[in-house]
Amino acid sequence: MRDPNRVLHDFETTLKQQNEKGIAEYGQSLSRSKLSAVELLDYELDELVDSIQYNRVAKQRTLQAVALLKQDTPDVEGAIKLLEG
Repeated sequence: MRDPNRVLHDFETTLKQQNEKGIAEYGQSLSRSKLSAVELLDYELDELVDSIQYNRVAKQRTLQAVALLKQDTPDVEGAIKLLEG
C-alpha cells in the first residue's frame, strides 16, 4: 500500500509500542484480557477524552505561536518554546 504521508508507518510503530507497553504492564495482550465489553468501552472513552484534550491544547498552542509570529516584531523564540515545550 502506498503511504506518502507515512501515516501507516506511524500507526504501525505506535501500535507495536502500545502492545509491548500493555504486555509489560499487564502481563498479557489486550485480546487475552478478562475485561468485559462494558469495561473495554469505558476504557476507550477515557482514552478518547484524553485524546480530545491533547488535540485542543495543541491547537491552542499552535494558535498562540502563530499570533506571536504575526506581531509587528515576531517573537520567534516564544513561538518555538510554545511548540517545542
